[in-house]
Amino acid sequence: MASAPETDVPATARASALDLLVEVPVGVFATDEDLRVLWANPRVGDLIGVRPADAIGRALHDLAGPDAARV
Repeated sequence: MASAPETDVPATARASALDLLVEVPVGVFATDEDLRVLWANPRVGDLIGVRPADAIGRALHDLAGPDAARV
């Protein structure tokens, strides 16, 4: 999915989108090209048992637990 360059999106729109993602009842996260967590909402923490702040910088396969090989 293509996205607009960050400079084309007003800061208020970016802030509003993040506010919305923090409140949704599903886990939402962003990763870099190495699948390391850049951002995660609180629901991700509930699902994986790690505070979102503690997940930042960690690889998804390290956070996924024993079922990681199945996904």
